[in-house]
Amino acid sequence: MKGRNSSNDASEVSKWTKISQTMTEMRIGVLALQETHLDERHLQSIERLYGRKLKVFNTSDPRDPTRAKGVAIVLNKHRTNTEGVTCEAIIPGRAMRMVHPWHKDLTLHILAVYAPNEPAENAGFWNKILEIWVERRYRRPDVILGDFNVVTDQIDRIPQSTTRNCAQYALTNLVRHFGLKDGWRELNPTAKTFTFRDSRGQSRLDRIYTTNSIFKASGSWNIVETSVPTDHKMTIAEVISRQSPFIGRGRWTMPDHAIEDTEIWNFIQKKGLELENNIEASLDARTEGNNPQTLYESFKNQITEFTREKLKKKIPKKRKEIENLEKQIENLANDPSFSTDGILQQRSIELQNKLKGIKLAESEFRTKMGATRYKLEGEMINKYWTNLNKEKKPRDIIYILRDSNANASEAKTSKAMAELGKTFFDNLQLSGIDPDEDRTARENTMKNQLKNIETKLSDESQNAMNRHISESEIETAIMSMENGKATGLDGIPYELWKRLMLTHTKLKDTKRKAVNIKKILGRVFNDIATHGTHEDSNFADGWICPIFKKKDRAEITNYRPITLLNTDYKILTKCLANRLAKHAPAIINADQAGFIKERSIFDQVKLAKLMIDYAEATEHDGLIVALDQEKAYDRIRHDYLWNTLKKFGIPPFFITLVQNLYKNAKSTVIINGVKSTFFRILRGVRQGDPLSCLLFNLAIEPLAESLRSSGLTGYQIPGYAGRLITKLFADDTTVYLNKEDNINDLFPFLEKWCEASGAKFNTEKTEIIPIGTKTYREEILKNRSPGGRDDAWNREREIPASINIAKEGEPTRILGAWIGNNVNQDSIWNKTIEKVEKELTRWKKGSPTFQGKRHIIQMVVGGITQYLSKVQGMPKHTEKRLIRIIKNFIWDEKKAPVSMDMITQRIERGGLGILDLQARNEAIQLTWLKAYLNLTPTRPTKNDQGRTDYEVTREPNDTAPTPKPKELRMQKMQGRQDQTRMRRHEEMHGNGSTHNKFPSAHVEPLPQPTTRQPLPTKGITVPE
Repeated sequence: MKGRNSSNDASEVSKWTKISQTMTEMRIGVLALQETHLDERHLQSIERLYGRKLKVFNTSDPRDPTRAKGVAIVLNKHRTNTEGVTCEAIIPGRAMRMVHPWHKDLTLHILAVYAPNEPAENAGFWNKILEIWVERRYRRPDVILGDFNVVTDQIDRIPQSTTRNCAQYALTNLVRHFGLKDGWRELNPTAKTFTFRDSRGQSRLDRIYTTNSIFKASGSWNIVETSVPTDHKMTIAEVISRQSPFIGRGRWTMPDHAIEDTEIWNFIQKKGLELENNIEASLDARTEGNNPQTLYESFKNQITEFTREKLKKKIPKKRKEIENLEKQIENLANDPSFSTDGILQQRSIELQNKLKGIKLAESEFRTKMGATRYKLEGEMINKYWTNLNKEKKPRDIIYILRDSNANASEAKTSKAMAELGKTFFDNLQLSGIDPDEDRTARENTMKNQLKNIETKLSDESQNAMNRHISESEIETAIMSMENGKATGLDGIPYELWKRLMLTHTKLKDTKRKAVNIKKILGRVFNDIATHGTHEDSNFADGWICPIFKKKDRAEITNYRPITLLNTDYKILTKCLANRLAKHAPAIINADQAGFIKERSIFDQVKLAKLMIDYAEATEHDGLIVALDQEKAYDRIRHDYLWNTLKKFGIPPFFITLVQNLYKNAKSTVIINGVKSTFFRILRGVRQGDPLSCLLFNLAIEPLAESLRSSGLTGYQIPGYAGRLITKLFADDTTVYLNKEDNINDLFPFLEKWCEASGAKFNTEKTEIIPIGTKTYREEILKNRSPGGRDDAWNREREIPASINIAKEGEPTRILGAWIGNNVNQDSIWNKTIEKVEKELTRWKKGSPTFQGKRHIIQMVVGGITQYLSKVQGMPKHTEKRLIRIIKNFIWDEKKAPVSMDMITQRIERGGLGILDLQARNEAIQLTWLKAYLNLTPTRPTKNDQGRTDYEVTREPNDTAPTPKPKELRMQKMQGRQDQTRMRRHEEMHGNGSTHNKFPSAHVEPLPQPTTRQPLPTKGITVPE
């Protein structure tokens, strides 16, 4: 490196920018540097500037670290593991040993060197290393790399010398002792390429020696010029672990810049206009080979093939010039007279200087382009800036996979692992299904499960859903899709459909023609509705990406299958989802809050938390049962789903279209970029499909209805009709049981639904929270039964041993919140605070300005804590701790020159607009007040216990019972808390406050409604 500084820059920033850029562009995982001239202060500066991408290990000259010597090993966080790496100086400033956990169980031992230039010192250096190695009993190095300052073969220098010196003998002895070989020379036994030149000649000083096993696993050995300001070239090699599986290409995706390419865009428009005409012509004479689906499939194949070929040919002119120069330099070096011909040597030097100049110019251009983009898009809440600051880590690779349930051998190649995944997910479709099941019995099972469903779509809703897909629906669906999302197997992104649609809208009133993609998609979608997906079409194909959850990475059951579907398929199902979403509230009970407009997950969580307090205060003992389903979306049987849709009155057009999408649907599993063979989708709804969530809601509603119709008591809130028995958020099901309920009476309802639907509840992950009096809770924990009666009664109600019962103070996770009896709220927040601190530390490495820090605090502190604050509430101690973290982040751990009260003010008032965490938390609490001030029929109102509840029907003669003493105390306590909150708000902001978060307002007391209106919800949801 010849020190930290560039020849034209007084700081180390420019040179290390080139190093970072080179490692990124050339995909270098491990880089050895010599003459680094770094002390601790410089290392801290490099960590601050480049720590997001690079991990630097350095050994310096102890006498003069900033002017002499210095060896560093740099790891690229994108390309290699950086966890668990250890380094030590063998000879300070000259040699450093690294132990690198490389892949899985493989550890790489690396020695980076910068040998002295004088022959005697050089020889002593190699002898000293060998002596230390033997003395400390180190494992032999797998790789030695660096600047050796000596050559062992005369072909590696000009002018050549016939004599050997002591340094050459010492190095040869070391290399032989370790059993290493010069990889580049092994592959190029007669080539003359050099890494260093000066006025005295040229030589190949920079080399990589490896063990034979590493050499056999290596490739792409080369000597290259770089843009880093140095007088040495770089020797590179690609080393692949023999235990590392083959990494395939995966599936192709059309890049954003291809859509902007004029030639590609014109081709798409041309083929699109032809497609539009051909589809219209095919409508009157539809055949199996000529119809909207086959024509559309051909169009997609044409534009993707053209785009791929076009992008391959777009090689930049500079790249061609560089390749030509490298070839000329190589030819000159291999000329037989090169060693003695000064003219050839001078010509080689001129070409090398030219090549270096081009690479430096290219690097400068990329640096300026990056800086320009950062000025335009940096420190703004967008994908570009957040990606820059994401945690850098190498690509997740699956090394080995097994299916313990199948007793099959382990799969170690990518192809075998993909096939194992395919077999597992395919077999999952048949799990629990008797191949010889009686069809009549099956129909009766489904009929019995669906008999409790009484709600149906109205005639008006059925008419609205029983029609062809319209262009306006397609437009709404396309515009609602987010850019930058992963594509399906066809590789076409949403951005293409959006641009086609917007271009047609812009040009439709002009003479210029543009593809009407809404019309084309409408014809294709409605053809599918009428005729089903064509067997030669890949429209409904998907690829499964197994996402690791937890536990053993080698076990296929520990992966969640996420299906990525083609964007046009998702546009169609988004149209269907939008239709269904408008009418779903009329047929799905308010107990289900998942993915339904104006229903909130927060109410479900708040209800569970408040029921714990309510049960204890009123001494109403019982259980909260949090049920867990095993691969819920993947197990729903299609015949059950179709019957359920019919029972709810979903019209034929809608059901037929959904059935047609699944009829010929296929999926492939991709692991490490390698595809499996396809398998048919026979069961389940696909995760990643916009329609799946609502379909599952309908599928599980018969279970909820059977529980509501059961003899289980649940919780009957005094003075109100109905009872609280179950609440759901998609597949997350919570059941509330009274002390008098027998938990074993719950399981038959679950089993009957599972038998009909194909689902399966996982009792090992089911959690029970005892609620009510402390005596009751202790009895449940001790004996796993309610107690208080005879042994037979208790045995009948004994909780199965496989189900976990939450202990006192033990939090249970329900819908992302942690609830339980006497749970320490501060301890719940510890993990969240640790995550916030880790994220802020990572973002800090980007040296953000105050403007950037404002956005970071909003995204990190605000984003990470928002949900938990809403469902859990943030304790004051935690709030103060987070405010202190924000303060330290803003002022870099230094004393704050400006108060937090000031910097949280709006910018126009002299502040920085930093997140006011205390005000945010108060605003969250006020959202519950907002619900209370809602005067619609869903308005919460104070119930007879002084608690807030939604309006429900009360029978005319049903008078409110006299509150118990405990209930009166709760009412008074609640009132005092409300008064305290209001008083604090007035003290902070006053009636004339212009505080940016809460403009003051005078709220008149609300008149109580004289008549209570019935609501579709039962039970309570109580804001604090």
